[in-house]
Amino acid sequence: MCVGQGTANTGAPFYYPGTPTVTTSPSSVAVNLQVGPAYTSFSFSMTLGTCAPNLAETLSAIGQVSGWCGHAWGSGVTNSGHRVVILIVGNTIVYTGGLAGIGTIMANALAGESCVTGALSFIVVSALILLNCQIHKTKTSSLTFVPGFWTLTTVLSRSFHFGWSGGNYHEWKKVCIGFVLP
Repeated sequence: MCVGQGTANTGAPFYYPGTPTVTTSPSSVAVNLQVGPAYTSFSFSMTLGTCAPNLAETLSAIGQVSGWCGHAWGSGVTNSGHRVVILIVGNTIVYTGGLAGIGTIMANALAGESCVTGALSFIVVSALILLNCQIHKTKTSSLTFVPGFWTLTTVLSRSFHFGWSGGNYHEWKKVCIGFVLP
């Protein structure tokens, strides 16, 4: 079991959904909305706190994450080789898989990070346990095609194209019944 505070870093900035970014040049002004989620790498390390029963043990993880500030999901692996899946809703982070627990996450304001301007560093406070699937372990995987769509919308005599080109959606499920690792 580990309880403590750490930092999570992403390879690309995370914004609030719909955050506008403005770029200007001498002849034009462009306003872009952060509509699509970021898809990037993440790293996490618990720097303050402790893990029991080995108080000198450290906890870290790396993987891929997608989403926005306040709504993200991802998966990775811990420094001890356990798979982990994360789900972030608001400031709550939930861990499942070989590492299970709950915590809070927020942009690292002390380092000048903000979800309005794009955050790369986050403060994470969590309580976590490592699990070992000794009793039962199953995995299923499926690939589903999601058809695309495109639409043209006119607002105040301006045309906007919205859409999704379609693609495959990969879903996996894992059931783990076991013991908490010491």
